[in-house]
Amino acid sequence: MSNPAPQRSIMHVNLMPMSQAEAMYLPHMAQGRPAQVTTAERVTAAGRVAQIPAHPSYNLVYQGGKTIPHLTFTLLYVGGEGAWSGTDRSNIDQALSGAMTDRDLNNVMQQYYSGTTITSSFSPSRVLSGSPPATVSQSDAEQIISNLYQQGQLTGFDYSQTVFGLVLPSGTVLNDNSTSAGLAVRAISATGGTTETTVSSLQGLGGYHGAVQSGNTTLYYAIVVYGQHLASGQDNGIVAFSQPWQNVVAAMYHELNEARTDPDVNGTPGWVSNPISDFGGQSVEVGDAPVFEAGNNLSLVFQEVPLVKGGTAPIQLMWSNDVSGPEGPRTTPDPPAPTTGGTSGTSPGVGIILAIVVILAIIAGFFILHH
Repeated sequence: MSNPAPQRSIMHVNLMPMSQAEAMYLPHMAQGRPAQVTTAERVTAAGRVAQIPAHPSYNLVYQGGKTIPHLTFTLLYVGGEGAWSGTDRSNIDQALSGAMTDRDLNNVMQQYYSGTTITSSFSPSRVLSGSPPATVSQSDAEQIISNLYQQGQLTGFDYSQTVFGLVLPSGTVLNDNSTSAGLAVRAISATGGTTETTVSSLQGLGGYHGAVQSGNTTLYYAIVVYGQHLASGQDNGIVAFSQPWQNVVAAMYHELNEARTDPDVNGTPGWVSNPISDFGGQSVEVGDAPVFEAGNNLSLVFQEVPLVKGGTAPIQLMWSNDVSGPEGPRTTPDPPAPTTGGTSGTSPGVGIILAIVVILAIIAGFFILHH
């Protein structure tokens, strides 16, 4: 998820359910989470996950901000060539590009782009030079992106439509610490006051997306952990699949879909929910509620799904307003989600049309009264 400006109470972090990270970001979640289930219900066609009840109050609302209907994304592997196996990189690249360009998966996301047929394209990945860092913070992630841009290593992209995905190597810990207004959680202390608390991937943080300003250019990025069981017995990130590369794909799929529906994390939101009491009055993005509702049964929403062009991909199911819950791939697009009801009302095009209608009605009424 990302670095919200102070006035935005919107989740931008990918959290492991029932973890320390979730308890710190969502202290009221334990009371709000639905009763947990023990048997996974696989979804390979249109429809809500059967074991997760519909929650219309969680539906996303267009808040007036930017979206990215024609997404370009690339992956930047952190830590140098020695930190990555060719097999892992190949698996991640192939599965993620397949998932993000899949017709049936995009048919779920299409509902948030009325009047525009969405597209997604993958630009070849690369390994960044250097050694595997022990820890990466939000400030570090944004510095990496800024440096690459300033060094001319991110040329050839339409920055308004591109998300740069940072992938951390095995063993690197991600945290949400920032020297600016960032993700650090304001936790209630034992004395009753509040304190800024950093949350890390060792506590259940899986990744986040954000935006960094470099001169007059806004650069969109996402960063995810190499989700795995560590030799210490701890989990680093969200471990939903047996192979770490699968967890990377699912986490980045989550972040890219959130970035394409709500990229300007320091400005006006795009598609997010209205404040939800179950989540302590916070709003959530398209990937959040499915994870929270899965709770202790991640397999409800973390699934290996078939792709139209063949093969499968390990992903996390996204939220669908049409079914008021997480939805599997579908052969036809979901109907457009209503754009009314948010802080900014309707989408820009619809808002202009409604304004014109209102003005014409006022003019007509004036002439009727005076003639």
